[in-house]
Amino acid sequence: MSYTPPSVSNIDLSGAQAGYSPPAMNNIDLSGAGGTTESSIVAELTFSAEFIGNASTDGTIQAELGFVPVFEGGHHVGNLAAALGFSAAFQGVQGVQGTIGASLGFSALLQGEAASTFGAVQAELGFTAQLQGFQDWTEGLDPRQLREFYTLTITGNPDIVFRISSWQATARSGENSNYLQAVIPGASGRLEEIQERSGGELIVSKGYRFSDGSERSEEIMRSDFSSFRYDEGPRQLTATVSGYGPGFVLSQNNRPLKGLRSLNFSDGKFRARCSIDLFLRPGMTVQARNSEFTVDFINYYVSRADKFCEVGQS
Repeated sequence: MSYTPPSVSNIDLSGAQAGYSPPAMNNIDLSGAGGTTESSIVAELTFSAEFIGNASTDGTIQAELGFVPVFEGGHHVGNLAAALGFSAAFQGVQGVQGTIGASLGFSALLQGEAASTFGAVQAELGFTAQLQGFQDWTEGLDPRQLREFYTLTITGNPDIVFRISSWQATARSGENSNYLQAVIPGASGRLEEIQERSGGELIVSKGYRFSDGSERSEEIMRSDFSSFRYDEGPRQLTATVSGYGPGFVLSQNNRPLKGLRSLNFSDGKFRARCSIDLFLRPGMTVQARNSEFTVDFINYYVSRADKFCEVGQS
């Protein structure tokens, strides 16, 4: 014959004496209970961080963590307290590498009447951080000991990388779209693998080859791979790929324009031509001679004959 306990709301406690205190949890004898006394606390922390450029982060990161308890079996009478602590520390190595240290503190207090099965408390915590910043590792490099180059990466399985000498792009911020077009020289024999990656991403990077033979590069921008064509001449076949992508996250940094060629002011708006800067982004406040303005767009122009960018207000 099985026993069914009465509902908690039907228990008459009118004759109970005042000042009653329930026994401590470790003094409750459950050896004769009909079930098992299992309890578990499961906490899962998902953490991801995306760095655009190289991060130099000051200030405080705050995250709001949602907590949802799920109880299975028995009645819970009492209270549940959960304290969730999160901390993140950022440190740089040579100004460009970064590490993330994250710690999760979790405590749960259960008290009250105990059934044969406590059940389970589950907490799933999701945290995503997107950090954008820069640490200019090109500052102070001796141009006489450097060889500059550009690469195009087309993502796929696997990615393929080309050395390129001709590309152009427009970088914007927010809801505005970026545009990227690149010319791949000597593409004969590689047309099929290029076309197979249509729908992937195009990534243009600028790199430097040092006197000791080592190389280092930095991504300038990326877009979707949505357009492809090839042109065959008397000597070689070239492929042209292009696409649009989401605008950059608006940056709030200050930065002087490098290699300034010209500065124009017309109808209340500035426009300047300068050297290509790996870390210049829309939204930055730039200094050009005795003027200062906020960048709304950056046009990149790279060919065998010349390479520069046009920075302006729209």
